Parts: sequence; C-alpha cells; structure tokens
Amino acid sequence: ARLQFAGRSVLKAYVCVCCGWLPTEPRLLDSKLLRQRSERDDCWITVVAREGAATGTASAPSVPQLWLSASTEVRHVEHLLGPGGERLSLVHIVLHTGRTHQIRAHLSAEGHPLAGDTLYGRATDWLSWCPRLCLHARRLAIGGGIAGERIDVEVPLPDDLKAVLRLLTPQSERGRTELDRLLLDPSGY
Repeated sequence: ARLQFAGRSVLKAYVCVCCGWLPTEPRLLDSKLLRQRSERDDCWITVVAREGAATGTASAPSVPQLWLSASTEVRHVEHLLGPGGERLSLVHIVLHTGRTHQIRAHLSAEGHPLAGDTLYGRATDWLSWCPRLCLHARRLAIGGGIAGERIDVEVPLPDDLKAVLRLLTPQSERGRTELDRLLLDPSGY
C-alpha cells in the first residue's frame, strides 16, 4: 500500500465537517507532520511543522525528530450553519499521503478542527448535537495489483453522520445541492 501511495495509484477520499468557514477554493495542505505523545492522555497525536519552526529533537536531545511529508488536497468546500448558528464547512478531501491523523492535524493547524474532534479541537468545538468525529472515509481505490485489476470501493455515509448533516443549513444553493446529494445518493460520489 505504501508503494502504491508513493506511486499515486491509491485514492483515499473523505468527507468531513470542520469548525469555521474554510476558504472555498481548492488547495493543497502540505505541512510536515510529527507524531508525539499527547499531554492530555496516553495517546499519540500528530503535530504540524510550522514554516520556519525549529525541528529540534524529541524528549531526549539524543533522539532526532522525524518530520514526515504529508499532502492533503482540499477539493470542495461548502459553508453551513449549525443548529445554534455555528459556522461550519462541509469538505471533500483526497489524501496524497497516508499519515496518522493527517486530516485532523492539517485542518486543525489551519484553524478549522473537525466538528466533534476532542483531541485536535478546542472544548468549544465539541458541539452537543455532534455525537462523533465528523469524518468519513468515502472512497478507496487501489490501482492494479499483481493481477492488474483495480479495486474501487465507495462507502455510503453512516446513519449517525447523516443525522448530523440533516441538522445543518447550507449557505448557498450549490451547498444545498451538495448536501442533498450526500444524503440521498447511496454511492455518495
């Protein structure tokens, strides 16, 4: 799988809802990532390398940090309002690399953590009407393997995420069309 990612023969597409209004133009988020222990609990988080930030060492000076390249393509953004008037964005993403928590780390570094993200978001981003992390792997396509056939799997939105999306109000006609398509089309793409 890593070789196929490197050769760009894997497509991993996601849909998510993030806090705030993300800019609507398509773009590439390519900040480097580093996995480190969370201060909040005993889990690993991924941090984003800032432009010009020191990449020094991990907890012990003798252990160099390994910053990994990561590429997250923001393909499509629609602005929404939550039930309490919260500004939210419906985002279609394609990964060009497959790093742990890559989408969560990149969007949080942009100032737009995923709705329901208690690890990368702020406490105020945990919305009462949002019972889960609003991130869904919609499609996985893998280029020809040994036999040469392509595998392409699309996964419909789960019911709990559909319930969250039904609570949101699109801020444009195009946004209404996109939300309806996600909720009504079983294939979703």
